[in-house]
Amino acid sequence: MKTLFEIKQHILEKNYTKRNLTKKIALAKLAILITSELSIIFITAIPFIIGFLLFEYSVQNAIIYLTAHFLFYVLYLKKSYKEELLPTHLEAKLELQALREVKSTK
Repeated sequence: MKTLFEIKQHILEKNYTKRNLTKKIALAKLAILITSELSIIFITAIPFIIGFLLFEYSVQNAIIYLTAHFLFYVLYLKKSYKEELLPTHLEAKLELQALREVKSTK
């Protein structure tokens, strides 16, 4: 994972305009949103919601799908998120901080 200083140096080397920095800040915010744990939970819930909508609407089915998604989250997703997406999420936060600092100096 890159440090804040390395990211800032890379941005300064590219010599972005203020408009480009504004676009990159928006994209960094989007990357942070997409790689957040809550977004991943909602995205992985989509197949369970589709399964619930395809079959009979009942409380029993809702409980089964909710329990299945919770077990999927606890047993697999939490560990996978920490190994694969958390470093990306943290690096996106550092990049956002570096972009804001560079933009404030221009």
